[in-house]
Amino acid sequence: MKRFQIGSIAVAVMVLAATAACAAVQEFTHFTMDIPEGWTAKEDGPTVGIIKDDQTASLAVSVDALHEGDTIKDLAAAMSKYMEGTTPEADADGDYHFTAHDGQIQVIVTGDNDAGVYAAFTMVGLETQREAIGGMISSIKFKK
Repeated sequence: MKRFQIGSIAVAVMVLAATAACAAVQEFTHFTMDIPEGWTAKEDGPTVGIIKDDQTASLAVSVDALHEGDTIKDLAAAMSKYMEGTTPEADADGDYHFTAHDGQIQVIVTGDNDAGVYAAFTMVGLETQREAIGGMISSIKFKK
């Protein structure tokens, strides 16, 4: 699998590259990630769900193959439609961003059309947990 460039995603959530204190590296099928103390991670198929123990915020990271003939743009549009979200907008790096549920859910979809793989980041509680969520995203190391 191609290693994604997630630097722009970390910038998109305004993180300065500092991971949350007392984070522990956890290994999942497609990547490793630092999970801060006070958060619990569980892998289910192509998705890793990370929930703050007080349930005020969450991050879901999905990594999987695109369906035959689909692109990152197609996937972002389908996800947004399913979630009744805003129209996905591409940034300078080709990552697609949209929100759902009156901005309470923020989604970034990135990937490699040529390799046929994607990563989707779905964030809830970003307004209060920006540093922790951004730190987790910036800590991701995709496996080859």
